[in-house]
Amino acid sequence: MTLPRSRDSTWIALAIAVASTFLLYHILNFFVFADDIGTGNTTNSSTSNFFDRYPTLITPARWTLLDSGLIFLFQIGWISHVLVNILRSSNGEPLYKSPEIVSDIFLSLFTLNVMLNIILLIMSHNGYQVVCLALWGLITATLCVCLMEFYLRILRNVKEMATKRILDLLLFRLLLQNGVSMYTTWCVIATLINLTIVLVYSLGVSQSAAGVISLSFLIILFLVFVGLDLCHWERYMRYTFTPYLTVIWAMAGTMLNNWSPSSPPAVFSAIVLVIAAVCFVIKIINTVIKARRNPLYTLEESSTDEQND
Repeated sequence: MTLPRSRDSTWIALAIAVASTFLLYHILNFFVFADDIGTGNTTNSSTSNFFDRYPTLITPARWTLLDSGLIFLFQIGWISHVLVNILRSSNGEPLYKSPEIVSDIFLSLFTLNVMLNIILLIMSHNGYQVVCLALWGLITATLCVCLMEFYLRILRNVKEMATKRILDLLLFRLLLQNGVSMYTTWCVIATLINLTIVLVYSLGVSQSAAGVISLSFLIILFLVFVGLDLCHWERYMRYTFTPYLTVIWAMAGTMLNNWSPSSPPAVFSAIVLVIAAVCFVIKIINTVIKARRNPLYTLEESSTDEQND
């Protein structure tokens, strides 16, 4: 198989950079900064074990890390899809450019995101709480911009993708759109856990008060997201479901790991869990209704566009 003509060397270099830094991060995470196997030693730890060193009343149970494994599989999926598209062409044009769904901006920001994660590994390994909080914020911000860039492009080209490349559209929706959305949501939660750590261990705030502060931020952020998702940005985010599932999963782990009827953070966790579950049901109903009444494209429109071409 030969590379298609008119390929963009910058785009290809960025795609390879994403894959390379992603591989480097996971090599460091699993083989350099991971726990000593079987010792229970958390002195030298990855970012997940950083949270074990500084327990809080909103830290989820260890089994919630299964979500990290799913995020990893999603990332492997969409990165592989992007790399494979380098070798695919249509009518002599590179498939990744016709249309360009994953842009240079997206690839550049995601590479930056992975590099920030590598720095985070080093900082969490050494216990720099405030620096880790800043890094979690930057990691989350880069992912949000990546998603905004992707949503704009996928909606702009949805008709062409649906009529000519339906399988690619489904893969983008599943692996990239929902995968990166799950990753972003998990980073928001990790940022708030790190905020709690800073409040408790650096500023001397009580565990209970720090947990309530962070969960209050989570409730506010989640409700703002739901409002945007169901109303203003509904056409862009119509088939994005993983943020709801991630919040439900994380809050279930938080509640079960720290449950006490007299603990305000535990009660807040239960409240967030119920809110997320209700909103998820509303999301499904809203998506079904909007897909029928206000589809993102119609076959009639697509046929007309083709005839005009």
